[in-house]
Amino acid sequence: MNNPNLEPIPNFNDAIYENVINIIVQAQPGTIRDQAVAQLEGAYQVGRQARIDEWNLQVQQDLEADNLRNQAQQEEEGRRREEEERRQAEEGPNEPAPREQDKKKPKINDFDVELSSADVIIPRPSAYALNKLRNFDWVELYYFTPEGCDAALEERAGERSTSNDAFSLSEIDGLVALKPLAACKASKSVVNDKDLTWRQMTMGKNSMIHYMNKLGWPEKHIDALASFYFQLEDHDMRLSPHGDKILLIFQAAVRREWHDAMERNKGFNISIINPVTLRMTTEKFHDKRRAEAMAEVSFYPCKYHISVAHKFSSIYSHMPHIHDFLIHQYASCHMPHAYASCR
Repeated sequence: MNNPNLEPIPNFNDAIYENVINIIVQAQPGTIRDQAVAQLEGAYQVGRQARIDEWNLQVQQDLEADNLRNQAQQEEEGRRREEEERRQAEEGPNEPAPREQDKKKPKINDFDVELSSADVIIPRPSAYALNKLRNFDWVELYYFTPEGCDAALEERAGERSTSNDAFSLSEIDGLVALKPLAACKASKSVVNDKDLTWRQMTMGKNSMIHYMNKLGWPEKHIDALASFYFQLEDHDMRLSPHGDKILLIFQAAVRREWHDAMERNKGFNISIINPVTLRMTTEKFHDKRRAEAMAEVSFYPCKYHISVAHKFSSIYSHMPHIHDFLIHQYASCHMPHAYASCR
């Protein structure tokens, strides 16, 4: 959610709202144009104030959560220092040399007896996705979404009886090697990056960046990718109709090209948003929508009026208060005639 305090206030006298004003005037006999504009302005201000109140509440909650998190981290660091000092005092400066037999035994790392698990445990993606990430290869963002991790868990449960014995041939640095089959098998339910929901993209990229850190990706690459997605989440286009969908298509194409370019040793800085690429993506998206709309044009009156109502719904979908008002007014004004002509 963007800060509604920075939201530009629309001018309802602009030509873009002329059709809306005409609908209100027709639906309410005796209403003049200025009154219709005033109704739109009032509806907008009510919705804007509600968004501002929600924003302020979220900011306060986030601030309190950050304070609690920082306090817990400081306390945890203090406990670790005390434990380390106590351990060093107990062990002393001189440790006996390990026996030869002990050197050959499998070893397990120690753990902090006073440390609990993390507050949030990031879901584990499939072995296939982790293997791709470990090899610095491109992999679909779906694998790191909650749905992708759940699917991986179900697939691991179904293959548990053979997963320890099944291997596949794989080429690594020009050499053929045996690798577990699970690390080479793509999911049947994978979703293309451009077809993800905004929620899936946001959660998936957070998980992917987390595992990039764990698997030793260079900090430069991680910072660039994180900056790229941060800019998309804060982009002005999200305020426009279909803005999220356009940005989803854009991020899918750019991230894939980023990987392909690095394989060709022509890598670019993904954190620099190319306005030309974004504009071309936007134009292509709207061209496709216009072509689909033309293909759906019907000469039957009832379908025509229903289509018009849905077009208004699409245009003003980012303003729920105006959207609901228009659909109600247009239906009450035109739908009875449309259905009557059909009968």
